[in-house]
Amino acid sequence: MLLKKYVYFKRISQILNKKGQSLVEYLLLMLVISTLSMIFLSTMNDRIAKVWVGMISIVAEQDISTDDLR
Repeated sequence: MLLKKYVYFKRISQILNKKGQSLVEYLLLMLVISTLSMIFLSTMNDRIAKVWVGMISIVAEQDISTDDLR
C-alpha cells in the first residue's frame, strides 16, 4: 500500500516537473526569438537607412535635366 502511494506521488511529481520545465523552456524560447528578432530588425533598419541616405545624397548632388533622362 505504501509502495503504491509512493509510486503514485512520484508519477505526479514527474508530471508537475515536466509541466514546469515546459513552461520554462517556452519562456526561454520566446525570449531568444524576441531578442534575435529585435537585433535583426535594428540591424536591418540601420542598413536600409544608410542606403536611402546614400541614394538621396547622390540624387540631390546631381543636376539632372530633361535631356539627361532621354
